[in-house]
Amino acid sequence: MGDKKGERYSMDVDLGVLEPSDFPEVYDIMEESFPASEVRPYEKARELIDHPDYNILAVKSPKGKLGGFLAVWNFPTFNFAEYFAISKKLRGKGLGSAALKRFLKRNKKPLVLEVEAFNTTTAKRRVRFYERLGFVRNDITYIEPPTEEGETPIPLTIMSYPHPIPQEKRQEVKALIFKQVYGMSI
Repeated sequence: MGDKKGERYSMDVDLGVLEPSDFPEVYDIMEESFPASEVRPYEKARELIDHPDYNILAVKSPKGKLGGFLAVWNFPTFNFAEYFAISKKLRGKGLGSAALKRFLKRNKKPLVLEVEAFNTTTAKRRVRFYERLGFVRNDITYIEPPTEEGETPIPLTIMSYPHPIPQEKRQEVKALIFKQVYGMSI
């Protein structure tokens, strides 16, 4: 189900640990899905696979075809989805929804992620996608530090599942993301 035009993916999509041999294809999906300022250089991205708090999960169709990935930081009180992308050729078939639903069902911690704070058609579509899955927007915005010198920083806002982040925890969440993901203090 899902490989032919018009077919939709269901919960039988596979969401498993990334095989190192799949990383080049995952990186290609990353580059086609995110602005250059949000994508680490290949070697830096590859090195993260060995970080104990970082996991890249492969999103595969029921036939085993790599269709996307979910890169997640495991923090003490929440998980942070740094990247979530589906290959352009497989978008719109429900693969992303099925994979994220599976992740949310398997994990008990809240999931936090960033979306662009732009008022563009693409940014609005992303927010609606996450809202349909039960994510809520939080009043946490910041400028993402560029991954490489010379890249343009991007304004981001935080979404969370299944509930909003309590006001008294927002600064703590932001500080942890900056420290662990971006390697800087705020």
